[in-house]
Amino acid sequence: MWVEEHLAAICDDNGKSVGLRGVTLNINERKQAEESLRQSETRFSNMADSAPVMIWISGPDKLCTYFNQGWLNFTGRTMEQEMGNGWTEGVYSEDYARCLEVYESAFDRRESFKMEYRLRRYDGSFRWIYDIGSPRFSTEGDFLGYIGSCIDISDRIEAEEALQIAHEEVSRLKNQLQEENLYLQEEIRLAHHVDEIIGHSNSIKYVLFKIEQVAQTDTTVLILGETGTGKELVARAIHSQSA
Repeated sequence: MWVEEHLAAICDDNGKSVGLRGVTLNINERKQAEESLRQSETRFSNMADSAPVMIWISGPDKLCTYFNQGWLNFTGRTMEQEMGNGWTEGVYSEDYARCLEVYESAFDRRESFKMEYRLRRYDGSFRWIYDIGSPRFSTEGDFLGYIGSCIDISDRIEAEEALQIAHEEVSRLKNQLQEENLYLQEEIRLAHHVDEIIGHSNSIKYVLFKIEQVAQTDTTVLILGETGTGKELVARAIHSQSA
């Protein structure tokens, strides 16, 4: 059984010590509670270190008190270096202010949060991190801080960027194809679809212009001309260009 003794000196009227007086307290329950807490923390640490994600814990003062082995392996830093606000030294400069603003505002409201930011890896490269944090409360409802987990999503981000580039390239090629199609249609239109009529004189060009003009209308066309002047050729040209 665990006991705790408190001793105090007994003095006479002249202040001379004449003996000791003690009180013995049974602290067995407290020791058992402390041992249970230690075992619980050990089990959590073992599970956290074997988890395939990076885990962190902060206290009610917003300062981090724990990082699992996955986090330390990723950053290449020690627990002492990351404790408190030390972990922020690895946040990419352009993401730093936004990262802290999300964390602190959620902390003040005691709300869960999700955010993405770049964190320096052990090899010096910056990787995109997806971080989720949730508030912790005791069984009595006291606020204890936050616990969070992170995963490296750089491959997903790179895939999304590559997909976006591919979509932009497809869109560019589509627009280019449409432009080329319109150009070819115009070229065909200018060719009048009348391969059977050959000539470059102003008179022939005028006939071709009238063929193109009348072919777009929904009407009956009367073709006049002397025998042998090509009325049938004109009729076929109108027909080929019409709807």
